[in-house]
Amino acid sequence: MDNQQTPTTKPKFSLWDNVYVGMGVALISNGLVIALLFIVGNYMKIHAEYFTWAIGILVILALLLNITFLVGYAKNKRVFRIVTVVFGLLLITVGSVATYYLYRTDFLINQIVNTTGQENVEHVVVSIDGTLTENDLDGKRVGFVTSTNPEFAPLMQDTIHRYSRTVEFVEYPSNKELVQAAIDKEIPFAVLPKNYTRVAETVDAPVNPFEKSKAIIQFSTSITSDISSVDVIKEPFTMLMLGNNDNLSDSIILATFNPQTMKATMTSIPRDSYVPIACYPGQSSDKINHARGISRECMIDTVENFLDIQVDFYFETDFYALVKIVDALGGLEIESPHQFAGSFPIEGSNPVEYDDITVPAGLNHLDGKQVVTFARERHTFPDGDFARQRNQQYVIQEVAKKIINTRNPNTLVSVLDGAKDNISTNMSVSDMTGLMGYAIQSIQSSPLEPMDTFRITQSQVLGVPDFVGDASVVRPYSTYVNNTRTLIDQNMEKEPRLQNDTSFGFTLLKPYDAFTQNPDLEPFDGLFWSPNGPTRLPVSEREETTEQEQTREPQTNNQNESQQNTQTERPTDNEEEAVEETKPPITKPTEPETKPDTDNENQKPDDNSGTNSTKPDSGSSGQAQKPTNS
Repeated sequence: MDNQQTPTTKPKFSLWDNVYVGMGVALISNGLVIALLFIVGNYMKIHAEYFTWAIGILVILALLLNITFLVGYAKNKRVFRIVTVVFGLLLITVGSVATYYLYRTDFLINQIVNTTGQENVEHVVVSIDGTLTENDLDGKRVGFVTSTNPEFAPLMQDTIHRYSRTVEFVEYPSNKELVQAAIDKEIPFAVLPKNYTRVAETVDAPVNPFEKSKAIIQFSTSITSDISSVDVIKEPFTMLMLGNNDNLSDSIILATFNPQTMKATMTSIPRDSYVPIACYPGQSSDKINHARGISRECMIDTVENFLDIQVDFYFETDFYALVKIVDALGGLEIESPHQFAGSFPIEGSNPVEYDDITVPAGLNHLDGKQVVTFARERHTFPDGDFARQRNQQYVIQEVAKKIINTRNPNTLVSVLDGAKDNISTNMSVSDMTGLMGYAIQSIQSSPLEPMDTFRITQSQVLGVPDFVGDASVVRPYSTYVNNTRTLIDQNMEKEPRLQNDTSFGFTLLKPYDAFTQNPDLEPFDGLFWSPNGPTRLPVSEREETTEQEQTREPQTNNQNESQQNTQTERPTDNEEEAVEETKPPITKPTEPETKPDTDNENQKPDDNSGTNSTKPDSGSSGQAQKPTNS
């Protein structure tokens, strides 16, 4: 009888019985835990207690996984093998999601933060009429503006000499002289900032000689500034916030924060304020926003000199970043006293194309482009650029509220992702996390709403429009400059003082005159600020006017009530006594009579004459209009 051989069956593959599977799961899990420990350690300051718990849990989970792996595969315990694989896969899934969000956030923040203090300033050599090229430089004149950066002139000459050794360099003290030379066709080439389209605006030239210009050579210089060593959770600090457009700062806000008192100040500076520019030869005066056309460091130094305060940090953005941030947050609830229409340039379009934007009156949910249009509008409001400054502070606070109240990590990552290419700051990640942690703990320990935990005093450096040559400027009032310095100095005191704050109740639709009972502030005296001391407004050479001076108290605004204000009419004679019973009499200086705002360089053509349609404004703030012979 033949012996029958029993067929052998091939053992089935078991996931947890395979040592290589278990080893792979354990290694990946441990790698993710180590990565999470590393990244979590960078953000410990946000909430030390929570992050300590998170680190402890991660370490315990990693130890448990390693124990089950050793017991399961070294001691051949099948139950522990199953636990190792299942538990490891679960840990990999959760750890991968957490690692993605944390590393993505860390990467985006590092894209925004300037940790070296170095600024790269890009310049171009342009053919003014757009017809000449770098091959036509021989024997030609190249105009440039004097720079206080010692690196600029040698690097410029070396760069151009690569193309021609016979060029003639013509140096001008400011953009005004260079632009005029271009208009008079004295120079066929000029060295300008990379974004040179608005250089002619810096002097209010009658024509733009660079309208057809073409960049033919590009080079860059670097400026290194000191990194602030202030401890942001123990010491008061300052931050200069700049909203830029084509290399000029259209929004200038100096903020201060005192962590001991939880008080902050936000001061708007008119972009056309006529002040000495720190990097101009001899610190000659110009519109303050033109300092950014030279460099960020020039703008910081100019603000420091103007307000006599050291700037610790800067935060710089453009309005495209604000659009992306607001859209990532799902929009904002914004209250506008008027309905108006405008247009918004489409980013990256060449030639520039525009989206038509309408901002409705009242409280409405607005998207990013509507919010930016609201923040940049000045034609609709009676006090023009000063209303725009208040609107910008209003929008900043609404964005801050929305971010503070957001708990969705996807939203926060989207905010950072939208901002990474359009925002820069020199506040380190360590300072950011420390300040954020301090704020979170303060909010949690406060019975108030999150934004009410901080007391924010808003102010403006007010002035009146005037002309300097052909350029329309704003001459700041000396009282407002001095009182701004006082408010900032008081908030920067390390030892808090006991002082009664005055709050004001108002809404957008109910105008008011705000005043402060701070005894350290000066009463309004009608004088104008100058680097040599208070002065009278020079009489215009075009139109002699009698300067009428009245007095009013400096204007401030407490954030806890609202974010907007408009001018209130003076009380009538029979109302005067009632007003005097509650506050000092407030009167307003009579500004020199000006013609209505007609700076149409920012108007988009529109067949519908009944609609106020404007491009995002890049013109002068609160411009005075030139008198005409008519």
